[in-house]
Amino acid sequence: MEAYFKNLAAQEGWELKVEKQNYFGLSFSDLPVTTYFFKTMHNGVEIKSQYEFGNYNLAEFEAEIRDNINLNRFEITAKSHFWKLFNPQKSILKVDCVNSFLKNEIQKSLTRFKLEELANKRIFQPHITYKNYNLATKFHLQFEDKETSLKPMMDFYKRIIDMY
Repeated sequence: MEAYFKNLAAQEGWELKVEKQNYFGLSFSDLPVTTYFFKTMHNGVEIKSQYEFGNYNLAEFEAEIRDNINLNRFEITAKSHFWKLFNPQKSILKVDCVNSFLKNEIQKSLTRFKLEELANKRIFQPHITYKNYNLATKFHLQFEDKETSLKPMMDFYKRIIDMY
């Protein structure tokens, strides 16, 4: 996985920092934790991401879009895979936004960057919000091919920045 992240960061021109730490576990054993920090600039906006493996197994993305006062609040959540059993044709990622044009563009972007497909095939359940100039995402990394979520998420962030 580390080689994949290093190659992708080099290919895309992202800054990558890797931190490896050992924590003392409850059962008198070491708990190795590796965190990958990614950073890139896109149209004057810094996009930061971190993938933490070993303890919380959590990915986080963040971008502060200060220049845009027109971007409406929105939230993207994942519906359960149980829900998907009874609604196989519907999108598993739910977009809440008062602006119907923005909502439609976000839904297209989720499909374009294959985040919808990732959510359908894996237990990829992102929680993405935009409010108070802050675009933030969190999701657990307890699914197969978790490293493949990095590029689509970065591309999705770039698209949101490009929209306005």
